[in-house]
Amino acid sequence: MGRAGAAGGQPHQIRRLLATSIGALPPDWGFISRWAVTYNLLGRAYLELGLPVAAEDALRRQLTIARDQEDFQGQVLALNNIGNILLRRQNVAEAQQAFAEALEIAVAIDHVEGRGISLNNLGLVAAAVNNYPEAIKRYQEALLFRRRVGDPLAEANTLNNLGDSHYALGDAIAAVRSYRLALSIAERSFDTNNQFRALEGLSQAHVLQGDNRQALARLEEWLALARAEEDLFQELVALRSLAIFARDLGDFEAARGYYNLAIAVARDLQDDRTEILLVNELTQILYPPGSY
Repeated sequence: MGRAGAAGGQPHQIRRLLATSIGALPPDWGFISRWAVTYNLLGRAYLELGLPVAAEDALRRQLTIARDQEDFQGQVLALNNIGNILLRRQNVAEAQQAFAEALEIAVAIDHVEGRGISLNNLGLVAAAVNNYPEAIKRYQEALLFRRRVGDPLAEANTLNNLGDSHYALGDAIAAVRSYRLALSIAERSFDTNNQFRALEGLSQAHVLQGDNRQALARLEEWLALARAEEDLFQELVALRSLAIFARDLGDFEAARGYYNLAIAVARDLQDDRTEILLVNELTQILYPPGSY
């Protein structure tokens, strides 16, 4: 019922997002420039509403305008946005082509920000096919340009990506180093999204190191931040992670407590699927296989 209501409200949400965004455009912008930005905003709105096919169509229209106008920075932006949508849809080959073309244009016009974005995204492509050494190389290259731009959110994001690839290779020390840098930058810039990512990554990397004390500290910090920000989704994920952590250590009493808290949050979010998952996991603790 809730999902149907959300879907029915999508056209209204898109119109509202566009009206607000387009109204904020400078009045001296030309007709074509306004159309290009409109397609970009439309693509982002569709993406936020979970409509990737419509988002890709809007962004390809933006790319066409950018090419017609020889707007090279606009091409870099559009190609990276299109590539991200393709990657979400697991169309890795086409995503790689879009990011590679964006990087080629960014290099040709010496667009520092575009080079950082494109290299970071090429790292995501490499990680998507489990080529983590290549992903690490791309992320490290991206960091050089992201630091030159001075965008702390972008830098923290790439550092978290780098930590993920180090973790995937089992290099806990390098993963911890990357996540700690990401966390430090995110805290200074009040970037809670990258703080959440870094804390989750640190908790997993510390488990890989066998440092359960540090892992628990990071999990508790993650939960505290989620509650301070009143972010129920992050609170839910942190509580489930704490439950799994306690379960794996054999502390079933603590695990049950965390699961019960997580189930309550899932109900608040009306997330039936996650609630069922949590109940099933809790049942495995209460009634392990072979116990009845």
